[in-house]
Amino acid sequence: MLIKIAQRYKPYSHTMEIFVLIPKTNKSILVFPTCLQFEDQQISFSLQGPFKDFTCQQDLERGSILIYGKSRQGFFRFEIKVKEGKIVLLIKKVPPHIFYILNDIEKPLLSKQEVVLPLVSTVYEKQTQERLFLGCSKAQDWDLILRREEASEIFPFWHKLAAFIPSIEKTDPFFEECEDLILKKKKQEALYFLKNCFLQGFKDLLHPTVEDHKKQKLFSAFAHDPLLIVSKGRELIRKLFFQYKQNELYLLPCLPSSFICGKMTDVFIEDIGVLDFEWSKGFLRRMVLRSHTKRTLQFVLQRELKSFRFQKDKRESGEKTLFLEKNEVYYFDRFEK
Repeated sequence: MLIKIAQRYKPYSHTMEIFVLIPKTNKSILVFPTCLQFEDQQISFSLQGPFKDFTCQQDLERGSILIYGKSRQGFFRFEIKVKEGKIVLLIKKVPPHIFYILNDIEKPLLSKQEVVLPLVSTVYEKQTQERLFLGCSKAQDWDLILRREEASEIFPFWHKLAAFIPSIEKTDPFFEECEDLILKKKKQEALYFLKNCFLQGFKDLLHPTVEDHKKQKLFSAFAHDPLLIVSKGRELIRKLFFQYKQNELYLLPCLPSSFICGKMTDVFIEDIGVLDFEWSKGFLRRMVLRSHTKRTLQFVLQRELKSFRFQKDKRESGEKTLFLEKNEVYYFDRFEK
């Protein structure tokens, strides 16, 4: 019994002026068809319009930004990524006789060329493998996603973006209030809070911001660090689906009614191991636990669920207390009311 998420998160936009966060860093870049702006600098290209099918894509699987389209001279494709601790521009494909200007120096732009961008940034090499899926497989056109404002579409991207950023220890009263709602199991209030946090805390293509850029005045006090919005948002989203404290594992403790089905995989829980689980019709359906330690674990299920089947070496049990052995795999299904 394997639980996998086939969905790959690569949101894109056809907007020709768009801010985007560079994965694995704390820096953003403003993308145009003919130039890239960052901090007080820019790199410009001699590409000419009109442009067709211009696309900026944030590849949350590889941790990079893809920029491609058709200029008057021909097709171009660039990639921005972290390489050996530096932020580089990889020229995948470019028409002939194109040049670029950086630091007032003009140079030819060639396919398979690498240009190091003069961006001083903190680089985060490690990333978590945890994935979230909430049942939506629509096209990942970010402009349409923002128009629909469906949390089931937005939250998996938010969660995946945070995989490239380490957990931030500091907190903010804004997020403490939302966490309190989750712990009190006020499902719809917590969902409303997180959704509004996204509307005010992100702009363009998953670009975190502390400014009220849409002038909605959703919150009087907001986070002071853009990356805090990404990191703490992920922590709060996770707590909707599972919580672990004092040897007790709470499964779907604050599941909003709109998240009727979904999956989480590769969930690392310190002192326990790695957890995959799936739910449908609003209730837990299957679960796989790969233990890393020997310990006792108590399951706290949704109130309506009274029993389940536990399998290891073809044994069955309905007990909610499990004695874990180190480096074992445990399978759970038939969760019943």
